[in-house]
Amino acid sequence: MAISAERIYQHIAADRQRGGTLWQRLRRRKQRRRHRCGTPRERQRFGGRRIARRPARVARRQRVGDWEGDTVVGKGAARILTLVERKTGFVRLRRLPDGTARATTLAVTHALHPLRSRVHTLTWDNGSEFAEYALIDEVLTACSYFADPFSAWQRGSNENLNGLLRQYLPKGCDLGAVSDQQLQQIEDRLNQRPRKRLGYRSPQSLFEASFNRGALQN
Repeated sequence: MAISAERIYQHIAADRQRGGTLWQRLRRRKQRRRHRCGTPRERQRFGGRRIARRPARVARRQRVGDWEGDTVVGKGAARILTLVERKTGFVRLRRLPDGTARATTLAVTHALHPLRSRVHTLTWDNGSEFAEYALIDEVLTACSYFADPFSAWQRGSNENLNGLLRQYLPKGCDLGAVSDQQLQQIEDRLNQRPRKRLGYRSPQSLFEASFNRGALQN
């Protein structure tokens, strides 16, 4: 008998409501979704190109160089910047001392400037940490776009990455205590992990195949 993935999740959710423990075996322990803060108008006061203006080929993953970005929060002010290339799933992670636009801009440009020949577009969440998107675009010679408020599915690759990252850095942990070395180890594991959608090849192998390996080593 064929059973869809959605039906399985419905069964697990119903079991949880009855006091069952099946949900504890999930790789990603889903919680009831809640809005982060504010109304759509409040969450992006700084403008920016909407995702509707983004080239259609970005959605079709036709080239290497289209990125999605977000920040992951934990206990305290520190955050983790998460960047993922849509076609290959290649990941860049950076520690942030806080959620300010200046700290985020520095981290984005530091992570992607060595790879700028493979940075064409960037699709962001609506958080104010990306308010300096124009400076990021100038440094990387790229073009930023913003997903619609409360539409995480428009940045599906990034949302999936954030879920994988939570396996290593669970919600509520102190991200300020995570060292650069630890974060690099997590990045390496994610980039070297074979993916079904990539024909069980790793994101790093595909990204390097499209690009100069020396740039990654540098």
